[in-house]
Amino acid sequence: MPKQDIELDRWLKGLSQIVGEVLWRDWDPMDVNEDVTHVGIYDEHIPGVLRLLLNDAEPSEVADLLWKIEEEDLQLSISQADTVDAANMLVNEAHIFMIEHPKPSAFGQ
Repeated sequence: MPKQDIELDRWLKGLSQIVGEVLWRDWDPMDVNEDVTHVGIYDEHIPGVLRLLLNDAEPSEVADLLWKIEEEDLQLSISQADTVDAANMLVNEAHIFMIEHPKPSAFGQ
């Protein structure tokens, strides 16, 4: 694997880890994050959130996706304020990550 691809892979894994942590810690619509047997339960939603963040989505767009997941996939009705808070946290954490770890040159290729 070329060095650029390795750098991009590491960068995406780092950002994905941040997204997963925020989903687990701050979003947690199923209220299971105190039970370690459920670690990773939201991982299937990381790619969709990541896609939005990589396209500089606004918190409202991220919140819309989280609401859709809550209602359609998880069949839950969660406080919109909690979802908005989690969306804001995702955008902020992604922004901090991207400042501290600039996108690899291979990203735009």
